[in-house]
Amino acid sequence: MNELSLSDLIKIVKDHESRLTSLEQLVQKGTDQEKKLIGHNLEMLSQQAGISIEKLNELFDFESEKLTILKLKGKDTKDKTLNLSLIVLFAYKYYFGKDDLKTQELRRNAQENGLSVGHFGDYLNELIPMYIRRIGKARSVSILYRITGPGETKAKELFKEM
Repeated sequence: MNELSLSDLIKIVKDHESRLTSLEQLVQKGTDQEKKLIGHNLEMLSQQAGISIEKLNELFDFESEKLTILKLKGKDTKDKTLNLSLIVLFAYKYYFGKDDLKTQELRRNAQENGLSVGHFGDYLNELIPMYIRRIGKARSVSILYRITGPGETKAKELFKEM
């Protein structure tokens, strides 16, 4: 085993301290950026949707890990379900930073608004592939949905109509 001199050991310890300090600064910087992002979620959604934060607070109930749409527009259940899906996918993308959303969350929002979910999947099939993308096998319990570029454009139009 090699024996190190005291000066060599001091140099090694100082090098480790320096690296630890650098890592701690990176972690702190990341934490500050995350805090900043969390604070701007509503602002980001407002900017992307093209409507005011006040209007968003009228349209949604925001919770720590989920949101619920409070106002819907549409002539019938099918139309409301399609509109709800686009708006909720858009809101989750820009408020929570979630590109993919479980079908259960879309269904929960529909049920919260008194919509029947009996033909929910059939209605969503009309939005696929142009406005939303399905991730997973049809009829599976673990289906995820993602809004597309044209879907975002349509959602922005819906926001402005509400």
